[in-house]
Amino acid sequence: MNYTKACERGFDFAIEYCNKNKIDYKYIGLVDGDVIMDEDHFEKLISKFENNPKLGVASGIEYCINKGKLVRNTQRDDLPLGPIRLWRVECFIESVTGGYYVSEGPPDTVSNIKAKLKGWETKQFEDIRVITRQTSTARGYWKGYFQNGKYAYVMYTPVIIVLIKSITYYFKYPFYIGLAYILGYFNCFIHKTEKIKDDEIITYMKNEKQKELFKYYTSNIIRVRHK
Repeated sequence: MNYTKACERGFDFAIEYCNKNKIDYKYIGLVDGDVIMDEDHFEKLISKFENNPKLGVASGIEYCINKGKLVRNTQRDDLPLGPIRLWRVECFIESVTGGYYVSEGPPDTVSNIKAKLKGWETKQFEDIRVITRQTSTARGYWKGYFQNGKYAYVMYTPVIIVLIKSITYYFKYPFYIGLAYILGYFNCFIHKTEKIKDDEIITYMKNEKQKELFKYYTSNIIRVRHK
């Protein structure tokens, strides 16, 4: 069973169980088996939702165990983590049902985009830490970034963004991940791999993605200059 299908069955079971037993719930979450979190992790996240009625999906920030040390993974703070996240139930209904289960694309990315398109805010929170396992073998890194390149292709990621990301990866350890990423993308291009069919996602990736990236990174540059 693939990851997305396992998530689908888990969500369906949880929702069916709550409905059958008349259990009222405001939030629904996802936790991978190899994630380490604080005991009050979801209590902290729920407080963020209670303070912001527009918040639809959220997570903490990610640290990985790499060679015995905790290393923070830098990622945009408007992209909640895939391995552990919490949805407001209304956002879940609008952005996950019929969206998270799309087989062609990465489920967490699809969910984030769907939530934004429905008007919800998405957020990682600095004061909530999550520890995940980072694969240390060459095969693991290569497969992971090769898969990310494939996802970039099926999600209609513009070639210019793919090239920029692959170049930035060359400045990260291990240095070959940029090659794995771009090979994954062009492998799909050569074999004409089937792309995602969701019209909302296609429109977003073709028309809004570049604007969103420009707005995000320029605002960060301005913020850094003012510090």
